[in-house]
Amino acid sequence: MSSGDRFKDKVAIVTGGCCGIGRGCADVLADHGGQVVVLDVNDEVGTKLNHTNMHYIRCDMTKEDEIKNVIEEVVRKYGKIDCLVNNVGGHPGYTNIDELSVQSFKDLLNLNLVSYFTASKYALPHLRKTKGSIVNITSISGHAGTANSPSYCATKGGGISLTKALAIDEAKHGVRVNAC
Repeated sequence: MSSGDRFKDKVAIVTGGCCGIGRGCADVLADHGGQVVVLDVNDEVGTKLNHTNMHYIRCDMTKEDEIKNVIEEVVRKYGKIDCLVNNVGGHPGYTNIDELSVQSFKDLLNLNLVSYFTASKYALPHLRKTKGSIVNITSISGHAGTANSPSYCATKGGGISLTKALAIDEAKHGVRVNAC
């Protein structure tokens, strides 16, 4: 098997896959033969993805029903899921806690952490069948705090802890869970 078909016959979901790190992950998986489903809300970019192995589906990753429905749609279309890359996320900018509202913290938790939990929850029954993997994109800020980023650091630290807990729980099913 050449490096060009390393993911041949594999199906991957990449959240927040229209730009940045997510797009890089989607490109690599598709370039190596995988069928890649990009979940994002960036219709302008998503509808113009120009790789034959990529399929864009609009999905607001803060909405449980949308996530659940999209995962079911992927399984109907491709028959399985081999990999979930939880990448979607945001950074509110550098501000101290006095300048952050409680609601903005909750919103960031929903995007950066709850979405990872939700996507993992609904993808895991399918990943167990394929002995697949989850990759959670986190940040060094989750290990070592960053000045004026309390909400961001908290969400990324939560992502690291979620990854560790899922890795322990899912090992018995042959599912690998890692963070980077």
